[in-house]
Amino acid sequence: KTLNRAIAIHPTYAAAYNNLGVAYAHLGNRLMEAEALNHAITINDRLAPAYINYARMDIAQNKFADAQKRLTTAAEIDPKNTETVVLLGYAQYMDHRLDEAIASCNRVHQLRMAPHSGAHWVAAFALEQENKITNAKAEFETFVEEEGSGVRADAARKEIAHISDYLREEGDELADRTDPKN
Repeated sequence: KTLNRAIAIHPTYAAAYNNLGVAYAHLGNRLMEAEALNHAITINDRLAPAYINYARMDIAQNKFADAQKRLTTAAEIDPKNTETVVLLGYAQYMDHRLDEAIASCNRVHQLRMAPHSGAHWVAAFALEQENKITNAKAEFETFVEEEGSGVRADAARKEIAHISDYLREEGDELADRTDPKN
């Protein structure tokens, strides 16, 4: 009610439309969410939060290519927003654009605004899929250092253990193949 009142008083209040979109998202009304976010962007095409919120909706609907476009725009508007770049990396990962996802996650680290464990999480899985196992392990380890505890930290510890076992087995196989006695 309050947001609709604000919009009635000031029809070009882009931030109110963005917040209305977020409210509709919490209510699960995707149609009204999209309409409000579209309105916000139409009024102010430099309102990065509207692009980010729209991308979140795209991600929830598995529209990863659309999310990437919106997040790229948001990152151009606010290049130091690490949340945007982490979300972009996630959308790229989910769209099987692994090299781009890794590059986005590396960009988060270069921004050095604040530790963002989510970037390590995404990068680790992308690196695993590219069979860059040692690098993936390092990303998981950094993730655990930053995240510390919780479900994802526990999952990362399990991944680290699996990778360590895998690398140990690979090392044993390599040693067997190169041992002149064999």
